[in-house]
Amino acid sequence: MRHPLIAFILLPAAALADGALVIQPQASGGLRLLSEGGAGGANALSVMQPAGKTLTLQLLPVAAGQCDGGNLTIASLRLSLLQVDNQQRLNCGETLRLRAEAQSRQVGVQIKSASLQPDFSGLMPSDYGLRPQIGSVRFNVEGEDIALWPLFLDLSVLQQEMPVLTAAFDRPALQFGLVGEQHDAAAAVRLRISKTRLAGGEILPYRLSFESAQLQDGRYRLRSSRGERFIPYAISVGGQEIAPGGAWHGRIPAGIATSDIVNINFTLPGSAIRGMEAGSRLLDTLTAVITPEI
Repeated sequence: MRHPLIAFILLPAAALADGALVIQPQASGGLRLLSEGGAGGANALSVMQPAGKTLTLQLLPVAAGQCDGGNLTIASLRLSLLQVDNQQRLNCGETLRLRAEAQSRQVGVQIKSASLQPDFSGLMPSDYGLRPQIGSVRFNVEGEDIALWPLFLDLSVLQQEMPVLTAAFDRPALQFGLVGEQHDAAAAVRLRISKTRLAGGEILPYRLSFESAQLQDGRYRLRSSRGERFIPYAISVGGQEIAPGGAWHGRIPAGIATSDIVNINFTLPGSAIRGMEAGSRLLDTLTAVITPEI
């Protein structure tokens, strides 16, 4: 036989207000605050305190939001709640009680960033969606229902602006050295392709291609410093020649912020420089284009 247990819990009445504040971190480290509905200003909330009644205020964390040092925090994002009229801070999780006044008045609070060195990359990837609620501001007028103003974190801009890959050559320039007509010249460079925290911990396939400043007729070319002469050269990765328009397909291993090292080889046929004036320099600007294949 089963014995059901019925519990009755009495909670104070509360109602969601007709507005909300949206906190939108930017990839540059800035913070954009938006109001929705009847929230007030761009970063402010306000409520009417009737004459003869006290008003209590609270900043409360929700879900992934936490109170830390008086601020509402999530990862590297730190937010303070200040009274508009005197800039007094309302500590997260604590109660501020405003005494009754002879006349009605509008009481406003505003959200400000308290992040000293804002780097919001730690907010991504998000396990709580692109628009989680991280807190709420609670207004309680004496003898009336509690009003809750939700605070939402909007991560859509970070998702669009923050890269999932970074890449760097192990040297800023590549030199073939002296090139002769009787032998081909070869050189190599290493390219490190790394995942950012935004990419998460899964294996990440990518596509590597190249763009040349002197590309013409489907060939990479070096331009002579003396006269308008162009010398073709070849690029290969893993024994596979990568022609213009072609690509190398690699994978970055699983883990957070892992990397893949790609060895890129360049070959210049010596026969191509036959008849070129001694002392000539051959130049090109090559760009590696890495595209995640998600």
